[in-house]
Amino acid sequence: MNRQIFSILIWTVLAVVSIACFAFLKTKTSQPAVAAVEERWTEKIDSAVLPETVGENTLPQNYFCISEDSYSLSFNFLDEKHLCLEESFSFDGYFVLNLKWNAEYSVDSEKCELYIKRKSLLDGCEEISSSLEICKRLTEAIKEKILVEMDSVSLKGNGLLRDILFDRVYRYVGGVLFEIKTFEIVREGNGVLVDATKNFSSKLTFTSSSFEGSISLKDNVIFILTETDGAEQKFGGVLFDDGQNLSATLYEFEKPKGSRDASLTETGKISVTIEEGTNVSDSQTVECKMEIIDAPKDFLITPGTVFSAQKILCPGLLWMTTPEDDFPVSDATLF
Repeated sequence: MNRQIFSILIWTVLAVVSIACFAFLKTKTSQPAVAAVEERWTEKIDSAVLPETVGENTLPQNYFCISEDSYSLSFNFLDEKHLCLEESFSFDGYFVLNLKWNAEYSVDSEKCELYIKRKSLLDGCEEISSSLEICKRLTEAIKEKILVEMDSVSLKGNGLLRDILFDRVYRYVGGVLFEIKTFEIVREGNGVLVDATKNFSSKLTFTSSSFEGSISLKDNVIFILTETDGAEQKFGGVLFDDGQNLSATLYEFEKPKGSRDASLTETGKISVTIEEGTNVSDSQTVECKMEIIDAPKDFLITPGTVFSAQKILCPGLLWMTTPEDDFPVSDATLF
């Protein structure tokens, strides 16, 4: 697997990174400081059932990890059912998060598959299983980083800055908490070879001959980059499935070079559909088509425009080893 396996997390989606930057800052708007929890933010219920273990389980009391410059991942198999999972990654390419999860797992030795379900987040010695509370903790953690980096942000349009960030975090937490993730693993010597393709998203970059720029999708985020009259423009938003299409409210991000002040301007709503092809190329890719269904009035892209991207099908492999030292012991904090 390449170094971008964690979206969780590297967005080169800089505009949406910027959206996150504005969450609890001192703003130049007169909007209320506290937003009510919207209906779309609901507590996630643990309804997923792990498959039964099949065959011999040789994982208890074993610890496997991998560490690179941009991410790290470790599995500490406590017993036949319980696992401590730790991960460090760049959230949206900017905010480094160090997370520790209590999880349950099962294995199928015949299929060489490992099934993991995150049950709760550990923040120091505190265990948090409420999805909304986890979202609040992550939002607060990112807020602390933001306050160091920025002085002020002006929001032009409807909505609240806090809601924009909470939307982003909510989408992430909803995609990992109580979800069963499948890893294909092969144990060899003091390590395991893991195919984690199904668990870590990759960025798709769409282009069109009728548009001077690109549209990137990653981790439920859309990012539009274009250049007009020599000036670069950046738009971003958090995608939601509205039952028919993928939709997002777009915001344009503007920040003068070297300045600690920025502005975020609501542009309008964009809706798209995405269709993945079935023909596999010699380079193990398939073509994906994205059609713009709806776009803001007088926007740079008109409805009906079709974009294309190549999706890589090759598996991403991780070699996770057992360190010679004893299992690490740490009180995990969000940073």
